[in-house]
Amino acid sequence: MGPVPIIALDEADATCGGKALGLGLLSRSGFNVPNGFVVVGDLDALALGAVVDRLDAPMAVRSSGLLEDSATASFAGQLQTVLGVVGSAEAAAAILACGRSGTADRVRAYAARAGAATPPRVPVVVQRLVAAEVAGVVVTQDPRTGLDDVVIEAAWGLGGSVVDGQVVPDRFTVSALGAVEGSVGSKATRLDWRDGELIRSAVPPRERRRAALTDAQIREIARTAREAHGALGCPLDIEWAISGDTLWLLQGRPITTASSPPGSPAARPASIVLVSGVGCSPGRVNGVARVVHGLDEFTRVRPGDVLVCRTTDPAWTPLFSVVSAFVTEKRATMAHTSSPDLLTLHALRLKGFAETVVLADRFGLDAGATQEVLQDYAAKGWVTSSSFGDLSGWSLTEAGRRVNEDQLAHELDGVGSREELAHVHDAFLPYNATVTAACSAAQLSPSSVTYERVREQLTDVTPALMALEADLTARLTRFAGYHRRFNVALFRADDDPRWLTATELDSCHRVWFELHEDLIATLGITR
Repeated sequence: MGPVPIIALDEADATCGGKALGLGLLSRSGFNVPNGFVVVGDLDALALGAVVDRLDAPMAVRSSGLLEDSATASFAGQLQTVLGVVGSAEAAAAILACGRSGTADRVRAYAARAGAATPPRVPVVVQRLVAAEVAGVVVTQDPRTGLDDVVIEAAWGLGGSVVDGQVVPDRFTVSALGAVEGSVGSKATRLDWRDGELIRSAVPPRERRRAALTDAQIREIARTAREAHGALGCPLDIEWAISGDTLWLLQGRPITTASSPPGSPAARPASIVLVSGVGCSPGRVNGVARVVHGLDEFTRVRPGDVLVCRTTDPAWTPLFSVVSAFVTEKRATMAHTSSPDLLTLHALRLKGFAETVVLADRFGLDAGATQEVLQDYAAKGWVTSSSFGDLSGWSLTEAGRRVNEDQLAHELDGVGSREELAHVHDAFLPYNATVTAACSAAQLSPSSVTYERVREQLTDVTPALMALEADLTARLTRFAGYHRRFNVALFRADDDPRWLTATELDSCHRVWFELHEDLIATLGITR
């Protein structure tokens, strides 16, 4: 007896292909997975019509090859996906196209490199299309470092904008200790299901500059991803979407890591940096930097080259077995990471008075190790602990302040970026005047009209803040996070104007003041 042609998604097993199996496991583990079914054999028109009617919604139709989304080969983007399918007739056509996509040349080439066969037809997953306000991807292990940090990418609308490289998304990293840092991408366009069709539209400038996720949503995605990792027993690459108050998991595949191609040259110490980009996996190689602008230039690529391009899609996959590495972004990441000893004192310099857990969280340090460092510094007279009513915490002594200034000066000279940071500080000053004036107006003339004007002024500053932070973190990684925190505060200020200037909150004013203090402390400037 052959397999049942249509299987409910929450009952999917290995015969339904890798994508369906992963979704079935997530659904049975209690995660929010959109309703759907899997077609594993010849179509039965009556049966298909019945299950489509039960979904009663636009659909997402995707292939689910038997080796797809497996631990050894993801086939990511190689097989067919059709979004916005309506009715049984469109569903039948989409299922046929996805089921036969395994015969495409690029899929055969990918399978051959993975040592796998390509059957003439693959199972197909059909799900209710989630009309997402924001969507993206999350991985439960940072592929750049191998650490158990959760990395989230997000953009407005459906997740295809992120997955297909149509936009530069927001990117957030949540450490194992819960520290969050990230950057806001341009998110220039968005894809939505609206008025019965898929529509790509421009994102308004203000929304481009705003983080697509709140702090609570970032933490919910990270927590859910880690729980999914635990449920499936391996690091995962998950596609997700948020609609209303619900976080949906759309796909969940094991993370695959490709080895270096045979004959890759051994790494040698770098001399002159020709180009740099955002790291997506660990490793180091040498090779000719080959800038490729499109498919028509593939013939220029030679074995062992370092491929440099704006972005990639599945059509670029054949090059990955030829090149020794590839770079797909322009932002520099070869920056200096400060020592925990410096970061502990510096966090106290920035916070003024704080508990151990707050100081550790500021730079993602271990709270236990931070407590030991603080106790050692207290014995040296660099910090002191005190209590005020229900409050207790640490503060920096004058001797500790001098030690921190010496640490910062030694670090900056060692990195060799004093001149570059001085230029950043010069560029910062005009914006500092604007932010200071705006926040003063909010404090001195509190009213709905003033708050709206201040929000607009601060929103206009956010692109400059993002650019300043990029320049700073290209030299010193500890400057990361200001732009995200500022955006989060600005977002919350729409509902609660205290987030503009309140000192007890991580408000726009407090974040900006901390950045100013960070800059002048690093450069040794007296306020």
